[in-house]
Amino acid sequence: MSNVRILVVEDEIIIARELEARLQALGYETAGIAASGREAIALAEEEHPDLVLMDIVLKGDMDGIEAATHIRRRFRIPVIYVTAFTDKATLARAQTTQPYAYLVKPFAERELYANIEMTLYRHRVESKFRAMEIWFAASMEKIADGVLGTTNVQGRISYINPAAELLTGWSKAEAVGRGASDVFGLMRRAGEEKAIDPVLQTLNDGLTVELRDVLLVHRSGEHIPVNYVGACLRDDDGDPIGVVLVVRDLREQKQAEQALLDKQMLLDAQREAALQLARDETAARQRAERAKQDIRELNKELEQRVLETRQAHETVLHKNGELERFNQMAVGREQRMIELKREVNALARALGKPEPYDVSFADGTPPPITEES
Repeated sequence: MSNVRILVVEDEIIIARELEARLQALGYETAGIAASGREAIALAEEEHPDLVLMDIVLKGDMDGIEAATHIRRRFRIPVIYVTAFTDKATLARAQTTQPYAYLVKPFAERELYANIEMTLYRHRVESKFRAMEIWFAASMEKIADGVLGTTNVQGRISYINPAAELLTGWSKAEAVGRGASDVFGLMRRAGEEKAIDPVLQTLNDGLTVELRDVLLVHRSGEHIPVNYVGACLRDDDGDPIGVVLVVRDLREQKQAEQALLDKQMLLDAQREAALQLARDETAARQRAERAKQDIRELNKELEQRVLETRQAHETVLHKNGELERFNQMAVGREQRMIELKREVNALARALGKPEPYDVSFADGTPPPITEES
């Protein structure tokens, strides 16, 4: 608590010093005293106090409400109003600056201490939530998935990231405040008349709903394949307070799957062509082998026939030789018979008898011509 520094804004110097003393008695440090709104802004920028005690009515052209507005917007320093005025108009105007507390003069130290501590605690918690919100928003701005958030069960969109803007065709300015089903229409298949209400589906089905390979209807009417996850946000009592919708664009995945399928089909076709070529080559080799076998068998048959022909030729030659020898023997015998017949004819002529054999043409010469012939 000793490190807590508080800026006092009060145009009455006596009241300001008295408030400074009370703060120091409670263990706080003062970061300075400002008597006007503009001085308060300057000290806030220079000293960076942890809290500002702001009197609403100040001298000059800027009152405490206007000064508190600048301090809150520029430096995010919590402000507690300290005033003696409690009229409705002043309270209504002060409420627009979202003050952390409102102390009405006069007030006791216990009341001052309680309001300061509650304000500091609330500011620390809000700062953590704000940092988380900034981190979350920055993270959501950068991720490729579309994210939409609703802050009530009626499904009014309170947040939409750039990826969701591209997926839906709705800008953040157009989408925030609209119903989620108007911006984020889903259907299970093209041509389906009844669209899926993502908020109602998530609220009805439980804390988390996941839908795979559904169609997101773009503002232009284009159907985009997506995966969808919806998570129901609940308060400490378990009551639903909103829904976070996350959608992943599947177009690139579908294109990659189609390209992979096309490539697989091409590979299958090439593999089948290679297998067919291999089968054709195998069949050609088998036909060639059969042709070789047929040629070998024909060669064997031809060799056998040549051998048989040679043997037949040799047999014919042998037979011709035998026939020639037989003919020669036959001619010899016939010549001997002719000679014998001639000898007999000569003996017959010697004996004065007629020749018993006619051998006129035996040697190939015609018989002599006689008067009787």
